[in-house]
Amino acid sequence: MRVLLVNRDMFGGALFVLLGVGATALGATYGIGSLTHMGPGFFPVALGAVMAALGGVLLIDGLQPRGAGESEPIDELGKTVARHEWRGFSAIIVGIVAFIALGKLFGLAPAALGCVFISALGDRTATVKSAAALALVTSLFAVGFFSYVLGIQFPVWQWPALGSGP
Repeated sequence: MRVLLVNRDMFGGALFVLLGVGATALGATYGIGSLTHMGPGFFPVALGAVMAALGGVLLIDGLQPRGAGESEPIDELGKTVARHEWRGFSAIIVGIVAFIALGKLFGLAPAALGCVFISALGDRTATVKSAAALALVTSLFAVGFFSYVLGIQFPVWQWPALGSGP
């Protein structure tokens, strides 16, 4: 028997849709500009639209009927057990902090490499080799896209001025 269960995908998708629509509406109050001359509202509108679309996909997927107990793990008493992914959560937070620190000290390439590598290790099935490969490919894309295509003024590589004083 197939039943419609209210699950985390539905709530997460709805939250993404609401945040995306809100970011799009707020970003539209600024000048959007064009692709060649982006205004201050361009990025929030684009990001909000993508977020709302992905949230819609997640919401629709969450609405799909599932078999009883198919959505959540069940313990021996028949109760659903919430699995907290502390490893993934921690890895993403540490990856963001690493991006900030490495970006200030060494530039975009090492920051992107460190951020993606650390965040990828949050996946239980990831190996050091697969995380390194993902980090390398993503860093090359980030440097190429943000530095050379968009021309964002973030140094690709720099040496920190440690210990140098006036």
